[in-house]
Amino acid sequence: MLATIIILLVLGVVAIGLEFFLPGGILGIVGIAAIAGAIVMCFTEYGPSTGLIVTTVAVFFIVGALTLWLKYFHKLGPGKDFLLSTSVSNDEALEQYQQFLDTEGVTKTDLRPAGKAQFGDKRLDVLAESGMIDADTAVRVVKVEGSRIVVRRTAPPATV
Repeated sequence: MLATIIILLVLGVVAIGLEFFLPGGILGIVGIAAIAGAIVMCFTEYGPSTGLIVTTVAVFFIVGALTLWLKYFHKLGPGKDFLLSTSVSNDEALEQYQQFLDTEGVTKTDLRPAGKAQFGDKRLDVLAESGMIDADTAVRVVKVEGSRIVVRRTAPPATV
């Protein structure tokens, strides 16, 4: 019975660890159920004192493993793939959108009041200055506030 309890505890921790790489909730639920089952089995087979000891050890082990994971995950091989390796300063981000000030483009979606517009080869999230603007309408960037790009419908060409 002791072997079953240990196996359930180990499988529970492994399943919870795998949940970080294969999200969906199933492995996390299975892991929690395995750990809870091991603790219940320990209470029923060995009494309350041993059950409390196993519960305490399991809680400390899980908290310690989570702490180590949070501290070192970004340095491990798989963790490097999940995290951004370069940082962008706020000034660089602001300058990136300032270049679109006073440029003309075409809306690709309806702006109600937000949507997408094409400026050259760049497709950006934009916000209509007032009202709604239909798709395939010519617009001009009138204001850039951080990453918020405000556009206004340009006057349609005069027809003769």
